[in-house]
Amino acid sequence: MINLTNEQKAVVNAPIGNMLVSAAAGSGKTSVLVERILTKLIQGAFNIDDILVVTFTRDAATNMQMKIDRAIRQRITELCNEDRTKNADEISRLKLQLDKLPNAYIQTFNSFCARVIKEKGYILEDSEGKSVLDPSRIILDENELTIVRNKACTNAIESKYKDDILDESFLTLTKMFGDGRDDVNLSEVVLGIFLKLRSLPDYLGLLTNIQSQINEDDSTGRLSLYDIVFEDISVVVDAGLANSDKLRSAISSATFLSTPASDKKKKQALLDIVDAYDLYFLRCKKAMDEYASLTEIDESSKLKRTVDALHSLPVAKDKEGISGNLKYEALTKSKDISDGVNTVNELFAPIATMAILFKQYANIEKNPNGYNGSAQYMAFPMDIRDCLDSEYDVLIEEQKRRHACVSSLIELIRRTDKEYAVLKDKIGGMDYSDQEHIAYKILLLEEAYSYYRQKFVEIYIDEYQDNSSLQDAIVDEFSSNNVFRVGDVKQSIYKFRYANPYMFISRMNEYANGTNGSLSTLSCNFRSTREILDFVNVICEQVMTEKATEIEYDEKQRLNHPTNEKSGFVPNVVAIEAPQKGESDVTNIELMCEGVRTQVEKFVSMGYELRDICILSRKKKSLASISDYLNQSGFDSTVTESKSIFEDVDIRGIANLIIVLNNELRDEYMLGVMLSPYKFSNFSLEEVARIRLFSGRTNNLIENIRLYEAMGQDSKLRQRVQHFLEVFDDLRNNLIMTDIGRLVEKIYIKTNIRASAVGKDASLLSKKLNVFKEWLCSNFSRYGSDIASVSNCLEQTKIKLKYEAAITIEDTKSNKIRCMTCHSSKGLEFPCVVFAEPSTKEKAELTETILFDEKMGFAIKNYYDEDVRITNSVESIYLKQKETLANYSELIRLLYVTLTRAKEQLSIVTVIRQAQAKKVISQAFLAKQLTYDKFFWLSLGALNINNILLPALARTSMASPVAKIAQVDGYVEYPIDFNAFTLECLDIKQILDGDESEESEESEENEEYGGEESGFSPSNAGIDSDNGAYADDISLKNSDVENETTNESMALGVNSDGKYFFDAYPYESATRAPFKISVSQISKNKQTPLVPLNLEVSSYDDYKDEAVLMTSAGKGTFIHKLFRFVDLNELDSLEQYTSQVRRMIVNGTIFSSQEGFALEQYQALKAFGQSSLGCRLISSDLNGKAFFEKPIVFSIPLESSTNDVMDFSLVQGIIDLMFIEDDGKAVIVDYKTDNLDHLPDIESRVKEAMNRHSTQINCYAEAIAASGIVVKEKYLWLVRYNETVKV
Repeated sequence: MINLTNEQKAVVNAPIGNMLVSAAAGSGKTSVLVERILTKLIQGAFNIDDILVVTFTRDAATNMQMKIDRAIRQRITELCNEDRTKNADEISRLKLQLDKLPNAYIQTFNSFCARVIKEKGYILEDSEGKSVLDPSRIILDENELTIVRNKACTNAIESKYKDDILDESFLTLTKMFGDGRDDVNLSEVVLGIFLKLRSLPDYLGLLTNIQSQINEDDSTGRLSLYDIVFEDISVVVDAGLANSDKLRSAISSATFLSTPASDKKKKQALLDIVDAYDLYFLRCKKAMDEYASLTEIDESSKLKRTVDALHSLPVAKDKEGISGNLKYEALTKSKDISDGVNTVNELFAPIATMAILFKQYANIEKNPNGYNGSAQYMAFPMDIRDCLDSEYDVLIEEQKRRHACVSSLIELIRRTDKEYAVLKDKIGGMDYSDQEHIAYKILLLEEAYSYYRQKFVEIYIDEYQDNSSLQDAIVDEFSSNNVFRVGDVKQSIYKFRYANPYMFISRMNEYANGTNGSLSTLSCNFRSTREILDFVNVICEQVMTEKATEIEYDEKQRLNHPTNEKSGFVPNVVAIEAPQKGESDVTNIELMCEGVRTQVEKFVSMGYELRDICILSRKKKSLASISDYLNQSGFDSTVTESKSIFEDVDIRGIANLIIVLNNELRDEYMLGVMLSPYKFSNFSLEEVARIRLFSGRTNNLIENIRLYEAMGQDSKLRQRVQHFLEVFDDLRNNLIMTDIGRLVEKIYIKTNIRASAVGKDASLLSKKLNVFKEWLCSNFSRYGSDIASVSNCLEQTKIKLKYEAAITIEDTKSNKIRCMTCHSSKGLEFPCVVFAEPSTKEKAELTETILFDEKMGFAIKNYYDEDVRITNSVESIYLKQKETLANYSELIRLLYVTLTRAKEQLSIVTVIRQAQAKKVISQAFLAKQLTYDKFFWLSLGALNINNILLPALARTSMASPVAKIAQVDGYVEYPIDFNAFTLECLDIKQILDGDESEESEESEENEEYGGEESGFSPSNAGIDSDNGAYADDISLKNSDVENETTNESMALGVNSDGKYFFDAYPYESATRAPFKISVSQISKNKQTPLVPLNLEVSSYDDYKDEAVLMTSAGKGTFIHKLFRFVDLNELDSLEQYTSQVRRMIVNGTIFSSQEGFALEQYQALKAFGQSSLGCRLISSDLNGKAFFEKPIVFSIPLESSTNDVMDFSLVQGIIDLMFIEDDGKAVIVDYKTDNLDHLPDIESRVKEAMNRHSTQINCYAEAIAASGIVVKEKYLWLVRYNETVKV
């Protein structure tokens, strides 16, 4: 038993009944739930199998069972120690609980639904009395379900095209979403709504109700949602009438102009406006009241009468001054004269709103100054104007067209539902939603709900805020005033999983009034320091409001510290100003990483271990960059990530092998296997080309391989081919008699892939391969030994779900910094937390043409076929607002979850874009109240954390640095007296001076919004064809290059000059030219075909993270690494060099197993450092003008070009070294490890090196020259011979 606070004791000891516990972060809600169960068990209120405990995750269920097990055993021990004889009955009863515990109903919602189906599924029968459930069904993996859903929706759309009478509204949908080639966009919309619907209890019934409602609206002429429009306008009108006297008083008290006469004149003009609008508001109110009450007249008359009243604004003078006598006086900015002016602006908001909304009816060509700012105090959607300017007949006709499209959409969803069921039946599968819906249907039957109602004395639901509407409905069917729900609505962050926080809020409000249950609150946080809690409170009190973001952060929601003692450490906010466009190449990601590093360094200096630190960010890509940056900086870190299965080079290779084992004629996959560095393959492109060209005939690659095995001339290559075929045929012969699990294990053995990694990478690779094997078995075990079906399904998954199919990979080394997403951190805690947020470009507002809401139904925009135009409808405007506010609410809750993970130290690192900050903070200062209304969030546009943090921090007494960045310093009129945090602004110049990386990055902004910026980020290393490569989705067919998705090809030949060229494509010239090749491919000998491999740029992280085998090619790569990272100034002695090598081992640059080979290169490195070329490099490097492994990309014309059409191929390469000397001109150096021992002298070696590599280095020089840099010298450095070759 644990020590409980009074509020916790009240929860634990409360009688059984409906109860909702609103438990703040760190309040021990799960512990309280377990304690309540134990208390009731010990009291004999129930047995352990008489209760249902629903948890959010399997781990939570397991941990809860373990806690209960330990507590029961501890209680038994205590009773035995007291008096075994006296307590014998209680001891016996508790031992019985231990026996029952393994089969107790302590499980996730999905597991409980599966149990209901197993226990009571037999009562579901069809019309003939037969059971409708197939007990052999399995839950399909999400990757396969995605394919099935896509197929179902495609089938549904195709069936609509095949209808005898083509639905015109369906064609309208295809035009709204299609691009003339396919209906992919329409399919995505249908599936998105379909999945959301399936989180609801009776989604097909809901569709029926929606269809009935729109049919009724069309028949009665009712305009959907116009009631809401007029309700919103009524709010403005009522505010105008209520403000009238206050506004007059405020105008009289304020000082607008410094000259008394002018000030008096302005006041009178404003008072005239108030008088005129008083009459206008009265007319509007009367019209609104009539609209709400009149039932005897038709909708057309009601709407016309109301809209006419709204349009009757007081008329202003036109340019000639003859239209009226009202002057729309400009307002004064609040900061100009006096505080009273701001009060006027706020009270004037209803007048400004109506003037802007209907200005054309008052002959206002342009809003007077200040009206927009004043109108912002009213949360009114101005784009509703267009919906009030049309005649009733036009509006109703537009609505009917929209309703017809909704009807077609509903029909598409129904057909998708049917197709989805059919496809799942064919493969004997189901999804988790099926489990819930079937369980719900079962529990609607008396036999089932009576059984569980009698069985469960009490029902416990943990993390209730994450439940869906369907899950809530399931519990309601068999509960009977006995549900104990616990959670924190402020931590509801799974909207994408269809969690419904409104259920929690609704029950909280209901139970607070004493209706149907009781409400308890746990507000004491036992996790974080008081300083952290105060910081969270001051932010959430401003941004969490019921009207705007669903939750009111009041006294009941505030976080309280159990002792109120201070730790002495306050949260720290690191604000980094992003450079202006063109100011610097540094990216926001780099700035963020450096900011994170400073905080990690601070925590380590305070005595914290690396394992105590956690880095949180919203995006996985940010975390990968941060982890790499920290590793480079000497702080070991690990990131838990879901990695795309087919992005991983090792896994992709195994997948290719499985596919080609099923069909050896798949050349593209066969080539990938041959190039892979397996024990039985690892052929180079040159060797594959020799095998391919040997027969002189166009055959499948496997036929060429078998022919070379029989007749090949190169005995060594022939032996390798024989070994390759022995292994390949052996694996194929096993297909008939083995399942996927055994096949994969044999592949691992034959490829020797587990032994290919050394050092610290070995365990990670082994885990990755085991996870992939488990993934294959879980997805494809039902196929048994039918490897053909496995292969086909695997290929479809690979093609269609290239990025979605993912596995989780984690380095579990103990003393490392953990990097994880904010969502993943829920339920965890760490001594030190750094929350990192890069400033991203503003995401455009919701632009979906169709939106869906459970209560409001479908919202679709107007589509005009004649001019292909789309406009907003009333429904789309309001539903878009609702969705935007819901998204901001979710983001605010995510911030709350993130900040409350910290126990002792909390840092926030954010990159601030000046334009964004100015807009957000200026908007914040318009709001006099210290909380933000819904219009504040709607006005921001962007959906990012800075839009929450900045306005909250900017109004505290510590906000000056942020205000200066935003260039609004001095605006602060309503500061919050709070200084319990530090705010530091990092100097961007220091960051720039500290990094000289020339690598480029695709910004994280590109991940979410499609933007691009230059900078750096770690990239995955491409594997050069010299070393053997994983080739995916490419094929080599004699002298052809073939794309995986087409049978067309281009022939490779050699022209009279000995250069490669492509023959004209027989059907469509120039359409199949390779998109990208490497520079080294251009300079290879005449037998190497030109294959379009996508080779990515190597970086420090690639060297650090990738084990290099000590093959000949591996040695060459390793030597290049040494030339890249060894300091040539520290080579005076072998001891100096040894120290460098060991530092590289500690940093993870090389592996300890490679130390011996590295030390052998001392003389070669020293010779280069002491050479004339090396000395020039050192001098340039000291001036910051040396660039190592500089990537280049350029295009070259292909020989297949004609006079009419010029074909190009993109060429990518990496220059080993380029340095710029004092004259501003560049020197290029390429390291070469060629073995030229067969040549007799220096001259011969120079000639051979020139012959092999001059083309390559000349390409480099031309690419650099094209960028505007003059290349004065080009050198090859022959590493084996310490010789310079000038090209």
